[in-house]
Formats: sequence, C-alpha cells, structure tokens
Amino acid sequence: MNKKNYHVKKFEETYSQSREAQLIQHLNQRGAQVPKLISNHPTKKIIKMEHVGESLLTIFNDKNNEEKINAIKVLKILRESISVGQEISRLEVWHFDLAFRNFTFLQSEKSISKSIFLIDFSAAISPSFLLQKPLWLRPDTKLHHSELVRALEKDWINFFRRNSLNVPKIIDNEFTIPIDIYNNYWNPQLYVQKLSNPVCVVSHSIGIMIYNFLNNSSSFLPEIKKNKLEELIKITNGLKDLRSSAVAYSNISKLIQNLNLIIQDLEISSGVTPRPTISVDIYGHKKNTIKSKYFKFMNFNGEIKKNILALFIIFFGFFVTNQAYIYQNILLGNLAYKIALTAISLPMLYIFLTLLTWTIYNLFKVFLRLEAMILLYYFFELLYRDSSWIFSSLILISAISSFGLTAKFKKSFN
Repeated sequence: MNKKNYHVKKFEETYSQSREAQLIQHLNQRGAQVPKLISNHPTKKIIKMEHVGESLLTIFNDKNNEEKINAIKVLKILRESISVGQEISRLEVWHFDLAFRNFTFLQSEKSISKSIFLIDFSAAISPSFLLQKPLWLRPDTKLHHSELVRALEKDWINFFRRNSLNVPKIIDNEFTIPIDIYNNYWNPQLYVQKLSNPVCVVSHSIGIMIYNFLNNSSSFLPEIKKNKLEELIKITNGLKDLRSSAVAYSNISKLIQNLNLIIQDLEISSGVTPRPTISVDIYGHKKNTIKSKYFKFMNFNGEIKKNILALFIIFFGFFVTNQAYIYQNILLGNLAYKIALTAISLPMLYIFLTLLTWTIYNLFKVFLRLEAMILLYYFFELLYRDSSWIFSSLILISAISSFGLTAKFKKSFN
C-alpha cells in the first residue's frame, strides 16, 4: 500500500490505543466522517488508519492559504466541521476536544461535506465503551465546559490519592502522570463518564473553536460584512457553558443556518449560485416563462367560459324541443320517452362521477356532447313529423353549436 494512503498513530500505553481503535471502528460501521480503520496492533501500540488530509490548524495557519482559499470555501469548511461534530454526538460518541487540530480536510473532487474528518478520540466518551481510567485530558477553564472541568479534576484527584501520590494543582495547570501507574490503574466509577449533558460539552468546544477563529482569522473572511460577523460571534458565545442538551442542539443548528445564509449571500454576489435565464427560440425571440404560464392560464379560463356557454345553449335547445312538442301536440313515442329520461339522468350521473373521480372538465365535455347528440335525435324526430322549420332550425343550431364549442375546448385543453 502506498504510504500516502494511510496514517500510523502511536500511543504511550495499550489502553488508549485499544479504546481509540474500538471507537473508530464503531463510527466506521455507522458511516461517520472519521478515518477508516485499516489495522490495529495492540502489542506495537499503534493503529493504522486511512489518510484523510491535512489538519485544519495547519491549513489555517499557512498564510499562503489566505489567497488560495476564498471566504465561501472557508465558511463551508467551518459549517461541515460543526456538522461532523454534531452528527458524531448523535451517535453517542462525545468528542471533548473539538479543535482545528483534530479536524482534517482532504483535497478531492468530492463535495466539502465528504472531505472533512474528525480524528483523535483519546478525549472522547461513549456509553458503548465505558471508561476504565481517567480521561486523557487536562482540565482548562479557558477551553472546557465548567462541568467537564469539575469532573476531570475529581477523577485525577482520585487517581493521585488512590495511588498514594501527592495531589498537584489540577485545574489550569501542567501535571505529570506516571505512565506505569496509569497502566495498572482501573476505576469504573469515573465522574467524566457520568456527565449529565455531554452534548453541552461538545457545544462548548464548538463555540470556543469557531469564536477563536472568527476573532483571530478574520483575514480569511474579508468579504463578510461586519454586522454579520458580529452576529456569528454572538451565536458562538451562545454555545458556551449550556446546561440543556436541547438548547445545545438548537444553538448548533442556528449557527449552521447562519453560516448557510452568509454562504448563499456570498455565492449570489460572486455569481457562483446558478440563476434562471431567459431562453431564446430558433427565431431568436425571448420567451418569458412567467408570461407564458399567465397566458395559458387565461386561455384555460376562456375555454371554461365557452363550455359554460355550450351548457346554456343545450338548455335552450331542450327548451325549444319541449315547446315544439307542446305547440304541435306531438306525443312522445317509446324511444323518444326513453331518450328523454336519459337526457334528464345524465346531469345526475355527471355529478356522481365527478364526486367519485374529481375529473371535472373531461367529464363535463363528455356530458355536453351526449346532450348535444340527444338534441340531434329530437331534431330528426321533429323533422320526420313535419315540425315547423323554425323549431327544427333552432334545435339543429343548438346541437351543432354545442359540438363546435366542446371540440374547440378539446383542442385548446390538450
């Protein structure tokens, strides 16, 4: 295997090496943005992992990158780093050392969301992998949530006392751990493992990380307006020292949303975001899509009005037919009577089918044509019985007009 494709991490003792390998494998199985575990060597106290690029600390500390990485890319890297930390927390692995040195960026053709990775799980806890020794982390009030600071202090004090060692000042202070004693020390009752809101500790780390970047690395973000930068700083401050997991998740999501809004604004102003364009047909005429839809809508309404007119013409035709039979004292035959019943029942059938299928216009068209065909039958019936040419003409005109209007509707509607 090419050396560039993997990274070897060495440990001082076997416990931390074994635990980190388990946590990474656990996250690999759940599709988290962490390096793939290639191999685990407890006797050599090393693990071999997939190479996942340079740390964000290295990238941001390189002054040459200020010109190479634009503000949009920087904000996307920040957003995805926050998202990765949040998603891993949702898998109940709480990384208490979220800092740029523990995030990496792998230059590739993939989207940035697939190029950010979280590494170094020596300072992580999980209910699936309970701690047996104090968490390898020195409590620092400038970096850590107050609840984590107190828990770390208690665990390290217990470590020194149970091993009959002098207890040094723990908080905000360098202290030395005898590695041999640490290797032989086991304690399943650790305060760090019992934190009531580990998500708040993660939120605090994110807040510190982004707050420090916005204040100390503004040269990466020259395009961002001062008021928007101040709003981001305010939101990051709202991630610190929280006491509610729900509030922590909510504030993290709020920070991601604000980063998204700023990214969108920058993309629009820089022309990165795709914008709708006006198409040109083969004759070079511009087509306005909105206007086209408006005219189609107006045309559709016009066809509905024509069909309502056809309905009134049908009513008029039947009225004339009825007057012709009455005026000339013509009795309905059996067939004419049955067709009359059909004409009366068609509106009720139309209403029933409309309620059943909700296809109003197509059924309406069929209904009008059937009624027009019945009018044609009565035209020929009265013509056969030598009815007045006035009645026959009006009935024929009504039937033909109805057919014409519905046929025109079909052409426009389709």
